[in-house]
Amino acid sequence: NLSGDYENSIPERNVTSPAIDCSGLSNGILKIKRWLGVGKSNYDHAYVRISTNGTAWSTIWENSNSDIPDGAWVDVEYDLSSIIDEHSTVYIRFTMGTTDGGWQWCGWNIDDVQILMN
Repeated sequence: NLSGDYENSIPERNVTSPAIDCSGLSNGILKIKRWLGVGKSNYDHAYVRISTNGTAWSTIWENSNSDIPDGAWVDVEYDLSSIIDEHSTVYIRFTMGTTDGGWQWCGWNIDDVQILMN
C-alpha cells in the first residue's frame, strides 16, 4: 500500500501466484518491479519464496538487518534455475511478516512479475 502502512505485530501474510508451467525452461530467473518498505530483519520480515508443489517452500530472498525504504519502483531479479528449471508446476510467494509493534512501513508492492530464461 503505497499510501499506507502495514499494521503492527502481524503474523506471516502471503500472496501466492497461481501454478506456473516452467517445463522446457532453463536458467530461469524471476524478474519483478518492487516498491518495498520494511524494517530491519531483527524486527520485521519480508520474503520471496518458491515452491514446485505448493507445500514445501524455498526462501530465495529475505530482508537483511538494514531498513529497506524503497522510494520508487526498483527492478529486481532472482536466479531460480536450481529450483524451477524443467518443473511443470511452480508457485511464487511474497511474504510479509512477522512484524514487531514498533515502526510501520508500506510493505510489499509488486508489479510486472515475469519468469524468464537467462
